[in-house]
Amino acid sequence: MASRKSVLVAFQGLFKSKASGSVVKAVDSTVQDLTSLSIGEIRAQPVHESAKSDPIALDNNIADQAVIPSDEHTAMSDPNTFSIKGLPLSYFLELINHWGGRTALTGLTTTQVCDQYLKPCTKDSGLSLCAQLYLSQNTHTSSKVQDAKWFISHAWKYKFLDVLDALIHFCSKENLNTDETIFWFDLFSNSQHGTGEKKFEWWETVFMNAVKSIGNVVMVLEPWSDPIPLKRVWCIFEVYACNLTNSQFQIAMTPETEKLFLDGLQDDAQGYHTVLSNVHCLQSESWNPADKKAIVEVVKRTTGFAKLDRMVFATISEWLVATLRQRYNASLKTSDVAAQLRLKHSLGCYLLHMANVTEAKTILSECYAERVKVLGLEHPDTLKTMINCVHAFQSTNKITKEETLMTLQCLPRCQKVHGIPHPETLKACQLVSHYFMIQGMNEEAEQMMTKCIKISRKLLGDYNTQTLAHINDLGVFFLTRQKYDEAEALFQEALETQQAILGLDHPLTLTTLCNIAIVYRATMREKKAEALLLEIIASLSRSYGPDHPDISSPAGHLAEIYFRAKRFNEAQMLYQRVYDIRKETFSDGDDGVLWALFQIAQCIQKQGRKREAREAYIRCRAECRKYLGISSPLATACTEKLRYL
Repeated sequence: MASRKSVLVAFQGLFKSKASGSVVKAVDSTVQDLTSLSIGEIRAQPVHESAKSDPIALDNNIADQAVIPSDEHTAMSDPNTFSIKGLPLSYFLELINHWGGRTALTGLTTTQVCDQYLKPCTKDSGLSLCAQLYLSQNTHTSSKVQDAKWFISHAWKYKFLDVLDALIHFCSKENLNTDETIFWFDLFSNSQHGTGEKKFEWWETVFMNAVKSIGNVVMVLEPWSDPIPLKRVWCIFEVYACNLTNSQFQIAMTPETEKLFLDGLQDDAQGYHTVLSNVHCLQSESWNPADKKAIVEVVKRTTGFAKLDRMVFATISEWLVATLRQRYNASLKTSDVAAQLRLKHSLGCYLLHMANVTEAKTILSECYAERVKVLGLEHPDTLKTMINCVHAFQSTNKITKEETLMTLQCLPRCQKVHGIPHPETLKACQLVSHYFMIQGMNEEAEQMMTKCIKISRKLLGDYNTQTLAHINDLGVFFLTRQKYDEAEALFQEALETQQAILGLDHPLTLTTLCNIAIVYRATMREKKAEALLLEIIASLSRSYGPDHPDISSPAGHLAEIYFRAKRFNEAQMLYQRVYDIRKETFSDGDDGVLWALFQIAQCIQKQGRKREAREAYIRCRAECRKYLGISSPLATACTEKLRYL
């Protein structure tokens, strides 16, 4: 099967080039050379002799390898030509009818359609379907073959009709004319005859060129809860190419999958993060081991897999947020208020989970007020938004009187509407128990947390994420009360199940691991704590990037370990990281920001830089007085430190 091969050795050489100055510069310069010409095909030439012993040498011979033939007719006559030609979606539908209609293709994968229908009709020519149509004497047919504007990323094990339905739905949503929108679909644009048997060097055209030339990538994502493309090495690589060439990225789903996807976001914004956080590009699969080996080499020599994982996560997350905003804005032009509020709620929840707390809080608060007006105080959807509003309030570390009132009201309202043994009521109980703990109402907090665990085990089971969250909460409570044995036992219980059902890199699993590391540090097992915290920071950075707010907690605890070990320079760098992350995420006067500022001053002082330390304490004291008051403990501590400087 010839799906998406390209000259990865050439690709390696391109990225190895020292003359380019940067990866993107190298790609752009090569793409410009190839796409500025009028001919849409790039003729593959024999691999340069130097490349047989040194693949990197190819980067110096790209001009020799990629030459434009004298005419497109000659180029399209050669099955070795890498073409960016595609077909309109409307012709895909004509093919379905020609092959016997939907009934004949029902249940068949793209691979099976290729073997049973595509290969027989192109067997004599040995060309791609696009080339065969282009060279035909029928001008009506040949005119349909044009330079593609959309590159389809998909999995060959997908049901073929699902791919088509997803693309039809995509065109409908994007207002794309199916007669004029040209798609590059490897099933049709690549020759499917014998190319899979050739060595990798046969594919000399750098894959980046095709993506850059086409300019748009649409990934067919099925099923949304466990998308196959995120496990396929070529699909991962296509996202990578899209990102690196600044191409537009979109996702296509069947109408049924999209509904499940959007409904899932409303009920559990964390659900999609569960999918993305378990993406490991290095573990992705390929039907041809040689493909994966070549791509692994390219990635190792360029970005590395940690950055690639983060790139895939960020690209799809950005698409998701942009799509929710687009859908919400489009819904405002309709009279469907319920749909507007569903989309607004989903957007707020996802932003909250992405730690965009300020915007999430604003959107959810607006959504709550609108749902109260439209649906009433006791409608289930209103209560759902109310709970997420309280979650956002508690994430800011600064709760107003009005927000406190909402926190205390959410539980009785949920009990009245849903009853006590209900998932939404349990969420409200959890938030109120957090409030009790923050307020120092320890007895009430412990009683409510214990009650939540008992009800959740019975209602949802031991392997439910909400049950595990309640177990974790009680562990945190014991941790704050310095009951380390009880806390560690609960964390270990939660961790065992989380690793089994969520994976090692899920946010909830990492939160539990961080709590265990805190127990280790508090009980003088600092080597174990350090190793675990480094692992957590690396995992969070891989999935979310180095500046994600969730990193501030493990980074802060690791800094304390370094400070106690008199590794003051390392501690200072980590405290600075905590300060920068929290300053960017939370409002002015955040307790974590001020705490980090104080710790930075202490690290500077311990390194004997008295003048810098004095300036740092003065700055910290001014900030503490501004936001916490003149007599706040942290401001007083700064004054005490300044007496000795």
